[in-house]
Amino acid sequence: MQAEAFKKRNRPECGVVATGYLAKRIFLNFGFHRVHTMKVTFISTTILICLTLFASSCSNHTTASLTTDQAATVKQGAQEMMDSISHDITTKGPMAWLQYFANSPDFSMASDGRLEFQNYDSAQYFISHVLVKMKKINLHWSNIRIDPLTNTLASVGSDFHEDITTSDQKTTPYDGYFTGIAECSPKGWQLRNAHWSVKKGK
Repeated sequence: MQAEAFKKRNRPECGVVATGYLAKRIFLNFGFHRVHTMKVTFISTTILICLTLFASSCSNHTTASLTTDQAATVKQGAQEMMDSISHDITTKGPMAWLQYFANSPDFSMASDGRLEFQNYDSAQYFISHVLVKMKKINLHWSNIRIDPLTNTLASVGSDFHEDITTSDQKTTPYDGYFTGIAECSPKGWQLRNAHWSVKKGK
């Protein structure tokens, strides 16, 4: 009887054991959940900060690299190049193109998604042997768009209308969109690359 009374006095009550065990599990689960949540929050915050800094860097790249005056100078130079191209091609003929193509292996020109000139030499050959046979070319730009990239580079884009007259006096009109990268070289502003997209006939 004494032994049983001793065991009874020293045996934890079931309610106490259950409550202590439950409290322990709740504490552990809560602690784990809290640590896990803190980790997720930290990682999410870090990613958000990185994305924000990256977006800010991208959006301010042009502003940070060029002052307002520099951007205006680049835009003016590229605009004058586009105006000169239209004037010279119309008044001097297709050979005038060569002074506006960068004499560099990096030069290229495409038309309707197809690479026509892979370098300056191929452009020079075509203009000198084929395009020069055209009697007259009238080229006009409209809605010119210029985006300064650096102090020596600019992206250009424009609608164009072109009337090409062959030696047999037949004139064919072309309309489309022109894009290119203009570069300020020792010879002035020239096209580093170009692409012509011609509208299909109705």
